[in-house]
Amino acid sequence: MTFLYFAYGMNMSHEHMKLACSQSSYIGRAFLEGYKMVYDGCSDYMRRRAQANIVDCDGGVVWGGLYEVEESGLDALDASESSPRSFDRGKAVVKNDEGKTYDAVIYCREGREPGGPSTEYRQILIQGAKDCKLPKKYQTQVTYRISH
Repeated sequence: MTFLYFAYGMNMSHEHMKLACSQSSYIGRAFLEGYKMVYDGCSDYMRRRAQANIVDCDGGVVWGGLYEVEESGLDALDASESSPRSFDRGKAVVKNDEGKTYDAVIYCREGREPGGPSTEYRQILIQGAKDCKLPKKYQTQVTYRISH
């Protein structure tokens, strides 16, 4: 059995995703409507700096990568997303470029204090956005956004 996972942060990076959850395969880029990506909170992993999160936003769109994950990889994925300690696992409907919808696992939390990500974290997101071939305009907006 497998499930779909929508990555909008570090796990967009194909290299990072394989390290985080080897039981996954990239399907393609997708987007989630009604949200925006922000840098907030504090990461234990990335030098105690803000990390990617998604929050409700009328008219917002979050682009990311869609992965198929073996059910046996769920624990590894939870660990990579610090769930449930930092992020909650949920479900959302995402779409691909052709408008096909997919039920996917997502990880997010209530918004926290906005902040800036570490340089290392931002570089992983930039690589992930390239790996997933996200729209250029979106890549620029997200990878250079500092906060809300």
